Amino acid sequence: MPLIVDPPLPTPTHGPCADVEGRQTMRELYIGLMSGTSLDGVDAVLVSMDKAPVPQVLGAVQLAYPAALKEAVLTACRGGGAQFSTLGRIDIELARLYASAVNQLLKLTGVSAAEVQAIGSHGQTIHHQPTGDTPFTWQL
Repeated sequence: MPLIVDPPLPTPTHGPCADVEGRQTMRELYIGLMSGTSLDGVDAVLVSMDKAPVPQVLGAVQLAYPAALKEAVLTACRGGGAQFSTLGRIDIELARLYASAVNQLLKLTGVSAAEVQAIGSHGQTIHHQPTGDTPFTWQL
């Protein structure tokens, strides 16, 4: 099932805004998503880079992990022998939670999805092996 964002995301457009001298410039809006190993929730933040290099935070939300999703992710983190179908289900549930956070953030800030240039998300780490013959990290 695809990531559902309501309304659907159109091709991004850069909306005008005024700089400090009143000249029309293009808005630079980005959303960052983060969920940590504590599994307490997913954080979403909307930032404006209009005055780069200093980002301006326009809003933030946190959604708690539903208990069943938190337990499923913990089981996957423990290497509980999860099947690919189980990992796929967890991945989809995480994507829906992230989409909900984005939608709530957009509603909170009054920003339309079309105004956002990009969304950055590293995903949820389920395994991190930084050393050894094959160092890697695995996110859903």
